[in-house]
Amino acid sequence: MKKMWLMSLAVLCVMAACNKEENLQPGSELPPDSITQISESEPAADRSTCDPLDGVVLDGDMLSFESNEHVEQVLECLEQAYENHQDAFEAQYGDLSDDEMELIEEEIGFDDYLPLRDFENALGFASLRNKIEIEEEAWLNNEEPDWDNDPDDHFVVDEVTRTIFSENGQLMVAGELVDVSTLEELQEGSADSRSNGCKTGKSKSQNINYASGYRMRKRIAIRSYPWHTYVKARTISYKRKRGRWKRHRRRICAQAGGYVWEVDCTNKTYFNYPPEKCKKRKSVLWRQKLFRARTKKNQIGSVHKAPSYTSPVLLLTW
Repeated sequence: MKKMWLMSLAVLCVMAACNKEENLQPGSELPPDSITQISESEPAADRSTCDPLDGVVLDGDMLSFESNEHVEQVLECLEQAYENHQDAFEAQYGDLSDDEMELIEEEIGFDDYLPLRDFENALGFASLRNKIEIEEEAWLNNEEPDWDNDPDDHFVVDEVTRTIFSENGQLMVAGELVDVSTLEELQEGSADSRSNGCKTGKSKSQNINYASGYRMRKRIAIRSYPWHTYVKARTISYKRKRGRWKRHRRRICAQAGGYVWEVDCTNKTYFNYPPEKCKKRKSVLWRQKLFRARTKKNQIGSVHKAPSYTSPVLLLTW
């Protein structure tokens, strides 16, 4: 198993000795040699030439997949197509200022979600991604949106994963229904794990005005699906323009790390930090794939950045 060694992060630290409960706190550097680290069991497959439509069937109003492995393949393929699409735009225009890039976007009609939209259209499929996109546009059209009721603050954290779910948050895997509302209900854990404070399906989100005319939504989450568990950190950038807030392209970053537990909540392991993800985009998603993991309160944290701003640690608490 290939190990990804810990990158020290100046805003996270471990409190307490090894025989005590360890929580993340903002403040100082995490000792790089003090903990066991884990990573994925095998390197990610090359999806640069994959076809996300391969084997996917529209069954009524939802998508049907052959297996959990098939779901993962489609998600990785869609993610790669999305990343390639965004990277190509950034490579061509990234040396321009934020405002100049915004003008280019408007002039050429650049669509951030084109690969995801192409996938939906090819299947004649109404996705959760498209539903939330429409709802968010209407929400941002208010002079001062209710930041505590952002349509984007959904159980399914990112646009790529939302692309495979129906508007009602459903899909089929090997003939079995996967329903987001059911996942939310089930991810409180067993009675024993609840008594130990060990959970999955948790998230923490904050929307802050970090500079005049600029806002950021920062989010940390752990999500368990039948095909895998993920820790995800997400940064979304907004700018006020013509009396309204809108998503705004600028250099932003996201990164996370912390402690995860086995499903029975008896053994704890530290998952390390892959390098922070920084892009000149409206939204950046950092993720780590884990094997059926859970966590405890204050044991996962994320850091979010924008020009001249680094957030305090956002701790996953409930």
